[in-house]
Amino acid sequence: MAMSVYPLDFMDQKDIGEMFTACFRLPNEGEKVKTMNCDQIVSIIQRDYPTLQNTIGNKVRLGRAIKSLGFQHKEHAHVAFYEVVPLRAA
Repeated sequence: MAMSVYPLDFMDQKDIGEMFTACFRLPNEGEKVKTMNCDQIVSIIQRDYPTLQNTIGNKVRLGRAIKSLGFQHKEHAHVAFYEVVPLRAA
């Protein structure tokens, strides 16, 4: 029986929550932050993980991951904006 060979990309897939925590952190107490929506967050994550697609499903998973990590959010016109701090300058 032949052994299957998978592309390295496939074997090194990260969870969307892991991608998020590699690119963002919680704001410190009293730190002034600019809120971002999932579209903006995905575009920053794509700099380090270009294979991440900006789909509705990924944005939903990202939103759930962000909330489960304890990040605060505000809703504006039915769009969630999260209080996040990028780990590197934009």
